[in-house]
Amino acid sequence: MNPKTPNRSWTIFYRMLFALIFLSACSAAPQRLDPHFGQYVTAGFSAQPINPDAPTDPTPAETLPGDLAGHIYKKRYIKGMTGIPAIEK
Repeated sequence: MNPKTPNRSWTIFYRMLFALIFLSACSAAPQRLDPHFGQYVTAGFSAQPINPDAPTDPTPAETLPGDLAGHIYKKRYIKGMTGIPAIEK
């Protein structure tokens, strides 16, 4: 058997798998759906943005000063992730 050519049984398997997946797209949707189907996903997405007008708002994002951000990082994350005690000023 040539190592560059695939095994015939695997080729048949992949073709049958493709046909099965392709035909499953033609199946009907389930008939017993929740009356609120889709509303929970929509509510979850709408609850995520802090500022929904951000794409159209040209003002820059609020930032922290570098020393304050570094202190918060050292105090909160280094100790929690590595077990190294935080450096206190």
